[in-house]
Amino acid sequence: MIVTLVRTLNEESNIAKFCQGYNWADLILVADGGSTDRTKEIAQGFRNVKVRDFEQRIEGWNPEPAHINFLINWGLEVDATWLILDDCDCWPNSILKSKARDFFRYAWAEDKDGILLYRLYMWQGEQYLPKINEAGASLWAWRPDRIDCRLDESFTTLFDTAMPGPPKDR
Repeated sequence: MIVTLVRTLNEESNIAKFCQGYNWADLILVADGGSTDRTKEIAQGFRNVKVRDFEQRIEGWNPEPAHINFLINWGLEVDATWLILDDCDCWPNSILKSKARDFFRYAWAEDKDGILLYRLYMWQGEQYLPKINEAGASLWAWRPDRIDCRLDESFTTLFDTAMPGPPKDR
């Protein structure tokens, strides 16, 4: 079973595109961190989506290790063969969407632990995030029986890595 994991917080403008992009997955697990918009309602309208509330919040932001680990543990509960973790504002392009199941069949037949992809992360439709777009492939999907992708709880957020802003010493 291929399970896609996503965490949300007021993603009304993205959740439908995300669920449509991953509609080929067997199951999409949405861990909602307290949305006050229609995120959960929209997600629940898709046949292969389950939504759970994630209630551990810090200063209005969902701490990444806890929220991500919550999702991964949920993926383990449903006995996923493959897990995919993606952001709600990221979804497969048409080529990946049409070929994804082939990639999983190949990876399974070749006894692979994970699937790496090159990604281009866009921001506000026309800019890209240079810290995330450094050359190299990133882990997109993995077999949870072979790789444990849970995060160290002392880690606080990927946001500073993706959008570091001006140097702190200025």
